[in-house]
Amino acid sequence: MASRKNGRNGQRKHPDPATPQRKALPAMDSFMLCLLNSSTSFFAGFAIFSVLGFMAEEQGVDIASVAQSGPGLAFIAYPRAVAMMPVPQLWSVCFFLMIIMLGLDTQVDAPFT
Repeated sequence: MASRKNGRNGQRKHPDPATPQRKALPAMDSFMLCLLNSSTSFFAGFAIFSVLGFMAEEQGVDIASVAQSGPGLAFIAYPRAVAMMPVPQLWSVCFFLMIIMLGLDTQVDAPFT
């Protein structure tokens, strides 16, 4: 049985499983990370302002009076928005678990920066 040869030394054309299939492109990886981060922030902005706009329209007030930035937004406006979703108990648990995980992550990473 003839095997396929490659190169001068007669090596087989089977890739080594320990080597990656693609070469690392740090510039491309950095660009994709920035693009993904910006896209997520852009999408989150649409989600936040649509909820705030709905709440302002429902109450008949200006968006600025619905919630202030900072903790008021996270602990007043979001829970009210989550309560209007279908299966609000599930979304409430997911939201507050996310807040707890963000707080724990901040505490763990803070000494190392």
